[in-house]
Formats: sequence, structure tokens, C-alpha cells
Amino acid sequence: MKRINSVVLPAIITALLTFILSGCIVFHKVSYVVTLDTPTSGTVKVTAFDMRSNAKTKQEFEQDKKNLFDYMLKSDDFVAVQKAQGKDITSRKL
Repeated sequence: MKRINSVVLPAIITALLTFILSGCIVFHKVSYVVTLDTPTSGTVKVTAFDMRSNAKTKQEFEQDKKNLFDYMLKSDDFVAVQKAQGKDITSRKL
């Protein structure tokens, strides 16, 4: 993974959680693995477990699936948006 400034780490985690929690996709457990190479740089791996949709309608559920599978998992635009916010996504898998 790319190196990140450890001062920025809390902001990255907060922004990622805000993005994930802002829609109807929820998860029951999240894991953070933070490795500092120096006091000011390192890597972080964020893993969400048991992701689900709490959509109330079929249309909301379809939108959740589209956001997860087409946007977050496959889209280069998602990576670009995250990079513009200071987050370098080096890999994604589901």
C-alpha cells in the first residue's frame, strides 16, 4: 500500500466511515491494520465485515448494489475521488 502521513490517518478513517455509512450499506464489524514505517508515515488496511443493505424498497436495494459493485469495487472514478481527498486506494476486493 502507499505510504500515508500518520497525522492524516484519523481523517482518512473518519472520511471512509462517513462514506460507507452515508448510504444504506452497513457492516457489523470493521478492522483496521495500521503499520507505521516511521513516526510520520506508514500504511493502513481497512476491512469491513458482514456488509449488508438496510434498504426498505427494491429500488433502494438495487441502488445499493450498484454503488457497491459498480462504483466502489470497479470504478476508476471512485479511486480518483478518494485520491482527491488524500486517500490512495491501492487495491479493492469483495
